[in-house]
Amino acid sequence: MLFAIRNLQSITYSQRGQTLTYELRKLNLIRNEMTVFVGQYYNFICTFMMQAQWKKLEEDLEKLKRAGELTIDSLKKAHDEYLHQIKTGCLLTNDK
Repeated sequence: MLFAIRNLQSITYSQRGQTLTYELRKLNLIRNEMTVFVGQYYNFICTFMMQAQWKKLEEDLEKLKRAGELTIDSLKKAHDEYLHQIKTGCLLTNDK
């Protein structure tokens, strides 16, 4: 903590305002890269995982409904499969 405080004290000021040291600029760059990565990962999850799997769940439920096999158990099974596919697609399981 003391090291971080001492590094923050090394910020210099120029005539046009604040000039950050190399370390703080590098930290800002890493923060920006992480922000972009998290945003892109979120878009991937929403677009390719959630929406695609939701459409598949709706299709599966419609097939069960047309076949007259839509029960609480089949609904639970379809929903469990939906959740499993999302977890697998988002790399949140150990399945291979």
